[in-house]
Amino acid sequence: MRKPVIIQNSKQLSSFLQFLRAENFSRCQYLRQLEIWTCGEDEDVIQDLIETLPRLANIKSLSLSNAAEDLESDPALPRAFATLKSLRHIEFYGVKAGTNFAPTLEELQCAKWVTFIEPVIPKMPIYHNMRKLSVEHHGLQLRMDPFIRAFPNLTHLHVGAMDYAPAENLDLETVRMSHEKNVEKQRASGGRWAHLEHFTGTLVDLYTAGLTCHIRRITIVKVQVEEEAMGMLATMLRYTQPVHLKLGELTGSMLEDDPDGAFLSILRGEGVSNLLNLSVYIRFNPDDLMMDLRKTINNLVSTLAGLQLNFLELTFDVNNIDPAAREEAILEELLRHRRGTKMPEFREQGTALLTPAEYSLNYLDVDELIARIESIPSLEAALVMLHSSRRGVKKFERAIAKGSSRLAGPEQWRSWLPGKDPLT
Repeated sequence: MRKPVIIQNSKQLSSFLQFLRAENFSRCQYLRQLEIWTCGEDEDVIQDLIETLPRLANIKSLSLSNAAEDLESDPALPRAFATLKSLRHIEFYGVKAGTNFAPTLEELQCAKWVTFIEPVIPKMPIYHNMRKLSVEHHGLQLRMDPFIRAFPNLTHLHVGAMDYAPAENLDLETVRMSHEKNVEKQRASGGRWAHLEHFTGTLVDLYTAGLTCHIRRITIVKVQVEEEAMGMLATMLRYTQPVHLKLGELTGSMLEDDPDGAFLSILRGEGVSNLLNLSVYIRFNPDDLMMDLRKTINNLVSTLAGLQLNFLELTFDVNNIDPAAREEAILEELLRHRRGTKMPEFREQGTALLTPAEYSLNYLDVDELIARIESIPSLEAALVMLHSSRRGVKKFERAIAKGSSRLAGPEQWRSWLPGKDPLT
């Protein structure tokens, strides 16, 4: 029984219990993962389950899809499940049942979570050992103070809203309201997380949560909104004061030197005063095709030189500035491959076919750029990359290392997932 055993109904549960109870229950020791959709209403089957559960000595993972009803079907059933001392990961539907785990719970994932801003939160137990929380597929009205109150010693938080794509589907008014309410409730109660080490999620997730505590490491996987993004980022960096920051999928327009909150202004602000480790991925889009990328990249590096960074990773992606040309090159490459010819690199393109943004990269002095980054006094290691599939574009990848220092790998930014924790 190396693979998970999935029980969908009472009939399947009865058959599986008969299988386990054969040979004097000797097969019970081999069960590792069990998923029960429903226990059903057959009293004999439930009684067999109650008698069998204490014999599952090596079970590690349990999923109860209908826990709210199943655990109430027989008062002896919760006690039988409580005998599973080897259990390390449990998944169930039914919030109240979670109060039984208050003394021992360390990791929790909440899926399809809905909270309301105004109602009074009833008294709940404190989960002192709780360290890692994932809130998945939440609505934009996300209330954080119940989590802060229940899990005071939280160290890792992952937040993932429902998928609002395209960005026009985002209700920004609800996002702003949730942010303001969360900030207000933390200030009113004085309650905030004191030990939060790592947040992962989108920029909208971070802003909606409105956390006012310091967070040592922040991984922003995506920036959904264009016009509001830099204002949201500036606000949250002032609150959280990260030491390690990863920003995914900034756009070219966010690099404009705009005093009203563009990225360069943020890099000069108080929100990055503690920053030692920065990773930024910038994707240039068709809206940026007239941009002077040489000037844009140089301005960014000049601003970064004013920070006390130890580690820096910069990725510039210009593949999407002219998607039509890229798709044409890929199609031609695939057709040649199908004809049996040697797989070529992307087809040669004259510089006349390049967009002004791509063409400006030919005037970027890469050696001088890397030298400026390397001259940052506090810097220990860096990696700078420019990705392009176009033959006429100057692309590069340069690493900087002083002494034995090296950039940490991508695992430092990985989000925590229940049962799979690469961070510890």
